[in-house]
Amino acid sequence: MNMKTFFLIAIALLLSAPIVAQMRPPAAVELAIGDRHSCARFENGKVKCWGSGTYGQHGQGSAASLGDAPNEMGDILKHVALGGDATVKKMSGGDYMNCALMSDEKLKCWGYGGSGTLATGATLSIGDGPNEMGDFLKPANL
Repeated sequence: MNMKTFFLIAIALLLSAPIVAQMRPPAAVELAIGDRHSCARFENGKVKCWGSGTYGQHGQGSAASLGDAPNEMGDILKHVALGGDATVKKMSGGDYMNCALMSDEKLKCWGYGGSGTLATGATLSIGDGPNEMGDFLKPANL
């Protein structure tokens, strides 16, 4: 390898270093633990939940459990769709539900809806069926 080639490679590596650093996955910065389910909030404001989905507490439109079989975690596990462009600032997990304080200051909750736990007037679970999350998920009415 001649000196010119060496310097070109060295410069290319130096210039690509910030790009490589930006490609790392966002780190988890907060955990919300419920009864048989967990959620992680990442530094980019997105959330992933896993475990029991009996009441939709992982917010994936299903009552199935996630994380108890191969090929369900990591990049395969989808972020919880919370609608709009708002990101999550804080998380809290309950027995069978979760709440997220969004960057737009709205509170969104999903999972078990009995006893008014979701604060939306709903008494049914939210997040265990299609068209319940994302833009369909109403903020709590406090």
